[in-house]
Amino acid sequence: MDDSRRGFRGRGGGGRRPWRGRPKTPHRSTENLSVSSLDDDEGARGNGQSVPIYDSSEFEENSEETRGRGRSSNQRELEDQEESQSYSDQERGGVYRPLRGQRSVTYHRGERQSNPRHMGYRRLEELYHEDNPDIVLLQLVTKKSGFEQLLEKQMDSENMFFFVAILVKAYQSNKEQNCTELTKILSSKQVILNNLVPFVDKNLYGIISYPEAKKIAELSRNLCQLTLILFRNMQGSLQILKMFLEKLEQLMLNNYRSVCEELCPEIFSELGDLKEARDTIERDYINKLKHREEPKRNRQQQHANQDPPDDFHYLSVLPTIQDLQFNKKPFLRVNKTKGGYDNLQQYLDIQFRLLREDYLHPLREGILDYRRELEDASLSGKKQQTDIRIYENVEVIRPVCSNQGVRHVIRFDNAKLTKIRWESSRRLLYGSLLCLSPDGFQTMLFATVTERQIEDLANGYVEVQFTEEAKTFILSSTQTYIMAETTAYFEAYRHILQGLQEVGNEMPLQSSIVHCKPNEKPPRYLIKGGSVMQYDFSPLLKSSREAQVVVLNTKRWPSSVEIGMDDSQHKALQMAITKEIAIIQGPPGTGKTYVGLKIVHLLLHNKQMWTENVKMDPILVVCYTNHALDQFLVGLLKYSEKLVRIGGRCKTKELEEYTLQNYRMKAREEKSISRTIHEKKADSISNMQNCREKIDRVSEKLKCAKQGILRLQELEECMDKRHKESFSDIPRGNKGEANEPKRSIDEWLGLNNFSNVTEDEGDDNKRMLMMEWEEELTKGIKIDKMETDTAQDIKDPWRLSLKDRGSLYKHFLREYQDSISNEILYHKNRLSLKQSTEPLFIQKEINTLLKCRAKSEKIVLQSTRLASKLPNYAQIILRMIRNKGDTLEWLCLNGSPQSCSQIAGVLHMEYKDIKEDEEDERQLDGETVEDNDEWNFFTGYKVETLKKGLTSENLSEASLAILKRDEESENEHGWVYQINRSKLQHRLKEVLDSNDIMEDHEVANIKNIWELNNSDRQRLYRYWVKRYITHMKESIQETEKQYDDLCRGYREVLDAEEVEIMGGADVLGMTTTGAAKYRNILQSIKPKIIIVEEAAEVLESHIVTTINSNCQHLILIGDHKQLRPTPTVYFLAKKYNLDISLFERMVNNDLNYVTLGIQHRMRPEISVLMRNENLYPELRDHEDVKAYEHIKGVISDVFFIAHNEPESDDRETKSKSNIHEAKFVKRLCKYFLQQDYERGQITILTAYTGQILALKKEMPRNDFEGVRITSIDNFQGEENDIIILSLVRSNNLGSTGFLKIDNRICVSLSRARKGLFVIGNFDLLCPESELWQYIIDTMKNRHCFGRSLVLQCGNHPENRVNASQGSDFDKTPNGGCHLPCSFVLNCSHKCGQICHVSDPQHKLYTCLKPCLKKCNKGHDCQRKCFQDCGDCNVLVPKTIVPCGHLERVPCSIDEDQWSCTTLCNEILPCAHRCKEKCGTCRKQTFHEKCQELCTKRLSCGHVIDFLCCEDKENMFCTRACGLVLECGHVCSGTCGDCHQGRLHIPCQSKCGRKLICGHTCDANCVEGCPPCNQACQMSCDHTECTAMCGEPCVICTEKCSRHCEHQTCVKICGEICNGLPCSKNCALKITCGHNCMGICGEKCPEMCSECHLLTFEGSHIEINDDVRLITLAKCGHTFNVDSLDVYMFNHTKTQICLVSSEMIHCPVCSSALTGTLRYKSVVEETRTVMETVKEYIKRNDDAATKENFKYVEVKALELKEEDSEAINSITEHINQNQTVSFAKANFAYGQILIWEKIYNIYQNILKSVIKNTKEEKMIGEQLQMIRHWLFESLYAVTEDGTKKLKSKSRICFSRQEILDIRLELWRLTYLVEFLKLGTESNDIMDKGRIQIIGMAIKWLSQKSPILRTKYDRICATGKIYGIAPDEHLFDDLVCYGSSKRYRIWQHGNWIRCRNGHVTNTDTEEAKCCSCDADIGMKMLRVNIPPKRILSVPKLSIRKRESDTLPHDQKPSG
Repeated sequence: MDDSRRGFRGRGGGGRRPWRGRPKTPHRSTENLSVSSLDDDEGARGNGQSVPIYDSSEFEENSEETRGRGRSSNQRELEDQEESQSYSDQERGGVYRPLRGQRSVTYHRGERQSNPRHMGYRRLEELYHEDNPDIVLLQLVTKKSGFEQLLEKQMDSENMFFFVAILVKAYQSNKEQNCTELTKILSSKQVILNNLVPFVDKNLYGIISYPEAKKIAELSRNLCQLTLILFRNMQGSLQILKMFLEKLEQLMLNNYRSVCEELCPEIFSELGDLKEARDTIERDYINKLKHREEPKRNRQQQHANQDPPDDFHYLSVLPTIQDLQFNKKPFLRVNKTKGGYDNLQQYLDIQFRLLREDYLHPLREGILDYRRELEDASLSGKKQQTDIRIYENVEVIRPVCSNQGVRHVIRFDNAKLTKIRWESSRRLLYGSLLCLSPDGFQTMLFATVTERQIEDLANGYVEVQFTEEAKTFILSSTQTYIMAETTAYFEAYRHILQGLQEVGNEMPLQSSIVHCKPNEKPPRYLIKGGSVMQYDFSPLLKSSREAQVVVLNTKRWPSSVEIGMDDSQHKALQMAITKEIAIIQGPPGTGKTYVGLKIVHLLLHNKQMWTENVKMDPILVVCYTNHALDQFLVGLLKYSEKLVRIGGRCKTKELEEYTLQNYRMKAREEKSISRTIHEKKADSISNMQNCREKIDRVSEKLKCAKQGILRLQELEECMDKRHKESFSDIPRGNKGEANEPKRSIDEWLGLNNFSNVTEDEGDDNKRMLMMEWEEELTKGIKIDKMETDTAQDIKDPWRLSLKDRGSLYKHFLREYQDSISNEILYHKNRLSLKQSTEPLFIQKEINTLLKCRAKSEKIVLQSTRLASKLPNYAQIILRMIRNKGDTLEWLCLNGSPQSCSQIAGVLHMEYKDIKEDEEDERQLDGETVEDNDEWNFFTGYKVETLKKGLTSENLSEASLAILKRDEESENEHGWVYQINRSKLQHRLKEVLDSNDIMEDHEVANIKNIWELNNSDRQRLYRYWVKRYITHMKESIQETEKQYDDLCRGYREVLDAEEVEIMGGADVLGMTTTGAAKYRNILQSIKPKIIIVEEAAEVLESHIVTTINSNCQHLILIGDHKQLRPTPTVYFLAKKYNLDISLFERMVNNDLNYVTLGIQHRMRPEISVLMRNENLYPELRDHEDVKAYEHIKGVISDVFFIAHNEPESDDRETKSKSNIHEAKFVKRLCKYFLQQDYERGQITILTAYTGQILALKKEMPRNDFEGVRITSIDNFQGEENDIIILSLVRSNNLGSTGFLKIDNRICVSLSRARKGLFVIGNFDLLCPESELWQYIIDTMKNRHCFGRSLVLQCGNHPENRVNASQGSDFDKTPNGGCHLPCSFVLNCSHKCGQICHVSDPQHKLYTCLKPCLKKCNKGHDCQRKCFQDCGDCNVLVPKTIVPCGHLERVPCSIDEDQWSCTTLCNEILPCAHRCKEKCGTCRKQTFHEKCQELCTKRLSCGHVIDFLCCEDKENMFCTRACGLVLECGHVCSGTCGDCHQGRLHIPCQSKCGRKLICGHTCDANCVEGCPPCNQACQMSCDHTECTAMCGEPCVICTEKCSRHCEHQTCVKICGEICNGLPCSKNCALKITCGHNCMGICGEKCPEMCSECHLLTFEGSHIEINDDVRLITLAKCGHTFNVDSLDVYMFNHTKTQICLVSSEMIHCPVCSSALTGTLRYKSVVEETRTVMETVKEYIKRNDDAATKENFKYVEVKALELKEEDSEAINSITEHINQNQTVSFAKANFAYGQILIWEKIYNIYQNILKSVIKNTKEEKMIGEQLQMIRHWLFESLYAVTEDGTKKLKSKSRICFSRQEILDIRLELWRLTYLVEFLKLGTESNDIMDKGRIQIIGMAIKWLSQKSPILRTKYDRICATGKIYGIAPDEHLFDDLVCYGSSKRYRIWQHGNWIRCRNGHVTNTDTEEAKCCSCDADIGMKMLRVNIPPKRILSVPKLSIRKRESDTLPHDQKPSG
């Protein structure tokens, strides 16, 4: 691309909107000031020479300031040579082509960017000659350009000359944000003081002078223009600018006066304008600083002649509070239909305000209704909101970054929106306008929807972009809003309104468009060429000859016949080419598009005549719809391939490669974008990245705050110091390190058990899951309803996934409910029309139907009930379901675990969908994948990577456990896990979403946060989160503003890129909305020719915004008598003429329009309908349409069928349908298809969406695919051979809707070429419309109207059928009549069909009668007539050779070719008879394996049934193992699973053993007994231990509670008390008044010997009053003090006893002894012993871990080369950088030991003579099996009610497995040794020794386990022959970790000796490890617990109690 010709100049104004054309403004737009070239030669050089847009030689390394008249030519030449040498290796021509992956222009944060050299002379000169101001501007604001460095230096005269001109040119760009950036650069570098003022001073004092007068004149103009620009953009430097202006005025009036008077006298008036502008700007600036605003005039009732109250240029496009004031009417004026406007501003003001009101009115009215409901509760809910949609409890959650700026995720309450189908809903579409208010719409914030994901919407989330004003009010984390969404689609208005505001003081074609003055002028570009400009017409001519014609001399043009047009088309072509504004009205079928294509063809062919810049002068084609645009552009492809299709909804394959997205992608791949744009883009992205990283990080934190509980570290800054310290002080009660605070927040909130999911809730969960699934099927939204086409293609419904089954059921349910609804509406209409004589019966039918529909919305219906109201295809599918089961089973509602698992999987699936129209809007806004890829290329930064880490960093572990998908959800009980997880998520949501937040004063009064109740803890947590969110949002507030500015600049760079991409195009195609969105780009491209198709359907404002400042030629093509524009607000169309298009207004004012007069589409019988006086009275028919053939099967080609069957109203779609018409249209369409018409020849039109749905339901896809069913509006501009029109409306209210509008009538009746058939209630339509009356009268006169359509048989014309309803077509089953066909076929049969019109020669007919031919033996052919006879298959008896069997064989097969089918019956070697066929055995010469069932004994000794042919040696034994394992449980594996008892599978039971703490072990048996994870039982009077039972207890440091009047313990509570407890009698009296029998210091027992009979439990001996009693404080049981003392104190003295916590519990009920102070020392001593055990275990675990880890590490290095895979598997769980647990280290130790043994055994084989023998293979297989066993273990699962074994990675070894593998390795070792011995000594040993060795080898080779007797004999034999391995060879397998440690926590494994030492042993006899004292199980002394004392009241007491009772309550007897 020639960069010097890229683009055209933009407007001035420093990137701001131009100064508007207000009547009294004294200022000029900078458009009036221009930059001229120095002279003609230099101008030619600047425009003609290809100057590179970017050259590295622009930089200077060392430049010196040159004073005087500039540098010498030698200096410049030397500088140019240095620059050229420095950059000679770079490519010239302005194209930047970095290497793949090169990041030379990207600087990541933290990298150091080298300082660029300042911009040099050559670069300034190139920019001076650059035509495109966008390129100049982007170059100046790019960091690497060196412009900023240039400003820091003093420039010489030449550089300053270029510098001033370049600045003026840069500010002509419309890139507002980059202009603002340039202003910031100039301001920061103080350009006025440092550069401009010195420059003017030097000129003023003669230091600098320019010899050329032209250069001085140009400099003067540029300085004046630059001064005005600086006044407008640098108002903070007004004083300096005022001084500069004074100096400039002196320069102009003194030094340059003579030159200015001669060459530019306008300079002096411009100086005056500058002074006036200075004063105005200064005044406005001061007023702005003082915050003074002009008072606004009140808006009153407006009239057409009133002036507007304010300037529309400064009205907000978005709504304001004032716009929604309900007591004031908006200022509106009528859109004129005839006559012109006073001026341009009035015209634009009217269009702007009407269009703005069109989207504002629904919002205002909707909010007004809502506020009325709030004020008057009686109105609540009575009026349905139609103008707006209301969302409640809306919160602003977090910001998110996009290339469009900062957006926000908001959350709304979706509780009332559960039935919304977001996939098809029009709610919250991309670009929709939202109004948020915290106070009932007294104040409001506005935003637009920017992203809608279906899953997010279902959860109540949507992404929006707030207005600039709103962003400062969304910091609050607790503020909730009411949100209103207007039904008017705002995105279609936004860009048009902005475009109207940007129109300047003048507009092209203003006299015609605004003033409606006649305009016969040709386009300006033709006038410039002079009268001799010629066009070549040869492409349009039929003959191939040259035709150069003077274009403006239309008399010399080729004739219409030569061009191939009719006269009206020829006239339209002439006007379109020769008039600057042309309107072509094309009635239906007259060839509007054809003429438009010819116009473009002629213009493109002669482009060199009218273009000024071949590389940047395209024709702009604008259409209203995407369909019309694609259709037009496809037609242009024949004339030019240089076209660009702009917009995202291109559905035409031919145009895919011509889309802007495709061109952009190619340009980036080929790196053909100019270096200036590339570097500025990299600049922008780099700056955006820095902001984006910070915003994204905060955004993710805010998201986490709303998702789950934040970690303590995140909240610390928002807490008071004492609250924060409280978390570190609280003792830990969970596993983990004591200094790990990350789970404390969960514990404090009581959420630490969130992740504990159990499987004990099966029934409740199952019931809940079934209910949820049934609710989803009946009224849910997670699963989409299946489409009819898909449902019809289903072959087997049982093969569908559950999701698809649910989707299909929803489809059936919708059909069922729609059928019922239609019946209800039908009956209601019958009642309303009084068509029935039995109204009570009809009402009863309606009630029954209502009950059926209500039932279907609650429960799943059986297939039989559904089928009663479904079409045939659905009934077939339901029958297939019933054949295999019922509907409930098919939908998994039977409650089985498999069904539950499937349901849970479906209910937790995720769904995503994106609308096409949203995608279109995104692409128009620049939301493209390529931009994201480019972002990642420049920055290497992906947000997803950041988010993954932040979630786990910010959220607490309980939250992560709930929010993350866990592996548990994948197992057989996964559905239980998912349901529980859903419950926990709901509970977590309640904690987070509540608005009950603690106040500041409440927080200040909290001293101990652990003393708060659960509710207050949650309130306090939400208080912290509130402060956290506010702090986070405040931290990025400035960053967000900065990022928004950067994004605006970035979008401007992308605009410049797209201008460059579109530069070489001949045609640009876009919709009117796209043209408004791309208006900045169009302003840069400035197409001079604009063609608007469908112009009559477009609002006037849409076309106005499409016209750019360079437009010289406007061609409007359309027809205002067809479809008009459709405003949102109806009264604006009727009262203010908003539905009048520019096209229609121009026609109404007789401005240059031509009406095409000859139609080429409709047959005359149809076109006559168009000749109404209100339509096209002069329309003529082309001769071709008169030759159309007649429509087959009917007597009339055009017919209107009348009826009065009632319509139906669809509540959901708010549309209409008519079932009668739908059924009739379906049958009529099928009838035409039977007449041999193609499906593509028929189109069905209707005016209502509801009828389209009804038609598609009636017409299955398989039968009618290819027949188009669409609305009238969507078919505008299209045509077809046969049109069937359904009008739908039929009611007794006289309501016709928009069917009475002439435009729609015109469109609907003008689409057909050959046949038109219309069905409707014309009695309803005619009174409402004169046009309908005319049409029906015309049809009646032509006999084309009636109650029934006459069908005529094509074969028997005399047979006719009158069809008035769908069932009447049954009389023509094949499209003919009821007569038989009787056509004689070639086979002599007659056609068996009823009369049919299609296939008259029966070429496609298949004769199904029997064949009449015979075989050569006289047998009749057995096939049908249409089939090939083939071989004769009649069966005849034949004797088979050679077996001799007699069989019935087909006639055509010889005896020797037949395979005998008689059973073979020969005896097999196994003595069974062969069951195969005789022929099969003879053919393959052998018998098949025997399949008889036999009983055989396996090597393991079990007898099983299996097939005779199976080898019993390879059989897998399925008998239960049944062995009692070492742990005491029965093995749950089979004999085969356990390798015939040699290697048992791990025990599948729970341990269940008693631990030393007294709890039961709940671990899996295979894991041994790990530390107890239940709550510790230790407690005292002060506190309870909060640790787990297996963890060290926390010692209580309070003062000991044991004291009485006789003694007091002085130790702390956690120590053993000093001295014995007090044994004196208690001196108190109990409640009965007698002396207490208790002990001093203890609780008094409420019993005495006087009042009670005291006995020991189980004894009748009475206890006297000398016995002292003690009652335990906690449980209340009473004992004899002496007996309980013996029990409690004896074991603490010299008795050998087991270590257990039993002694600290009540002997009867095991309650803790808390509160019984007498035995407190026993409790403490027991706790001390338990702590000793815990410490001992931990110490030994640590030592064993280090030792094992070291061993594994060493061995891994030694053995890795031998089997790296195995060694890596062993060591992968051990990481030296992390803490290795004992379990992992011990497991790795065991694995590497076993693997080493395997390796040693195999090495022994390799070194022996048994290598490469079958024995080696057998042993190798067994070693490989052990190797697999080493890493995999089996576990049991239950599937389908049966237990199965599955394999999983091994995590530990049980003691049984260690014993088994030890024996197995011993066996293999002995086997190898005996095999070696037997092989080596065979020839020297006697037979006896050989026999003994052979017997040993046999025993060792057996698969069954070796008996103990055999084991002993093998060992003895080995010793005899000297081959016994080391007896301790495998002892290291039974190491500390796998043996003693296995059940070290089990009760009974720890004994305390007489000296108080604790030892781990379970043997009968042992020695204490500390003092060598004798201990052991046999030395334990049983400590018998005492019996409790029972008390019974004595008889005297009972008697007295009885006497006090009433007589009737005394006991009898």
